[in-house]
Amino acid sequence: MASLADDKDGWRAEILRGISSVPTIGVPGHLACCEDFAAPILLDDSGQPVVAAAQIGKGAIIVFSHDGYMEKFKQNDENFCQLFNNCLSWLNVDRKMVVYDENISKASQLPKSGALVVVGGGDCLEKLVPDVITFLTNGGCLIGGICPWGWLQLNPSKCLDDMPLQNIIMEAGLSFTEDYSITRDRVFTVPTSSEKMKNAHFGQTLKTVCDKSFEEFAASTEYCTAALPKKCIEKYLLKDLEEVISGHLPHLGEAIKNKTLKKCQRGSAAMASMYLESSCCKAPGIESFPGDFESEPQLHSVTITINSMRQERHTTGYYLPAGTFLLVKSCNTNSGALSGWKIRVGAHTDRLSNQHTLHRWPNISVVTNLNHETQLFSPYGGNIYLESPEKPSLLSITLENVVEAPWFDLTKPETVNNWQVSCQSPGLWAELAGRHIIFTLPSTCLKDGFNPTEMLMFWDKIVQVTCNIFSLHAMHTIVGIDPWHHPWLRNQWKDIHQYLKVFREYERAVNPPSDNQDKIDRKIVSLFDSLTR
Repeated sequence: MASLADDKDGWRAEILRGISSVPTIGVPGHLACCEDFAAPILLDDSGQPVVAAAQIGKGAIIVFSHDGYMEKFKQNDENFCQLFNNCLSWLNVDRKMVVYDENISKASQLPKSGALVVVGGGDCLEKLVPDVITFLTNGGCLIGGICPWGWLQLNPSKCLDDMPLQNIIMEAGLSFTEDYSITRDRVFTVPTSSEKMKNAHFGQTLKTVCDKSFEEFAASTEYCTAALPKKCIEKYLLKDLEEVISGHLPHLGEAIKNKTLKKCQRGSAAMASMYLESSCCKAPGIESFPGDFESEPQLHSVTITINSMRQERHTTGYYLPAGTFLLVKSCNTNSGALSGWKIRVGAHTDRLSNQHTLHRWPNISVVTNLNHETQLFSPYGGNIYLESPEKPSLLSITLENVVEAPWFDLTKPETVNNWQVSCQSPGLWAELAGRHIIFTLPSTCLKDGFNPTEMLMFWDKIVQVTCNIFSLHAMHTIVGIDPWHHPWLRNQWKDIHQYLKVFREYERAVNPPSDNQDKIDRKIVSLFDSLTR
């Protein structure tokens, strides 16, 4: 095995000796190299690592971004024999000295030497992470592989920081990311450009980036930056991020037509967001969107109980001011009651991309898993929501450092009865909910004396009629049932007529909508016009 002082190109040459390309298995994820003792080995078409290696103490690690490669290793697949023999040679380990993690349930079963092969996220090693790290620093080796974005899909209540293999490789200056790899020909071609490999090391490039190279760096790392786990950022990158991003904050409201500059804008915004969330700073420019308080509001502590029957997002009726820590404490005595629950700040979950002009930060919704005690910070602020798991669950929690927000829900009589008080609440965004539709809008849009009941009932009918019309069409097209004989149509002509009256205005308009923004504007006008019909 190459020593720590050796050129990382030597690592790559040894691991990829005799190999010109590596077939893809599934859709691998990405890795990030954050420290000098880690190196990218194989890249995808976007220039991001899909295989990486690192030294940790006296030991070493090779990581793949898909567990399918580890299955091929177990099977001794002839298509991958050269690659895996090279890996074992670089680690200076014989195949007879290989132990698989599936055979380990306690620390005493860890090998004293040789290589530990981790197939998947290392879930069986969850309580043994410190022991595995000790094994590595004392001279042991590890070959591991997991598809990180796939692991997240299979573990919806967890984040990458919860993955045992992630916590192991992070000690070696490596990290998985949440995004997926890009390849055109179902193979990863061994790169010949040393400059390309150099740029693939996120940590080193971040340390050396200067004004002249920032645009290229930001454009090439936009997806990697947004997908890095929080612990990795805090452990390795925060200081360098602060130095780099201080002079390169995104230009909100400034039109950018150049494709490279647009990528740079997204990359700088991703880095800035990552820095702001990790360093707990309020984002500049939020007074334009989603808004900020002119003076510090009075903060409160409240207790909320939710009885959920399915997976959905629950409004709390409270708002977290930007730059404030939200403290959440569970009132449940049952430790399993929090399983699958998440807490989110910010209703706008859409991530803006490919925009010529950024009128707001691209991603202003922050979410995390609920624990017995949870702390969440948002640089942007926003309404607070609780997201429930698929199974029925009862949750009782206390929220600290929040302000009340205007909230009206036709399905919750207490919010209807309290509306005249609630509509005066200081929260910057209001939530108006019917039985089938929810409107989230700036509180400044609420006029004195406005009662949302009639408007919400009208739009509930619009949603109901829309869904039923499409259902009737599907029943007729797929099953062959005559839609005109369906019992739902009885006594529904009035609602159908109102539906057609509103939405056929687009067809009858003398001047049709000129662009998407015009469509949005006209739909909003239709929404408020419906109140007078």
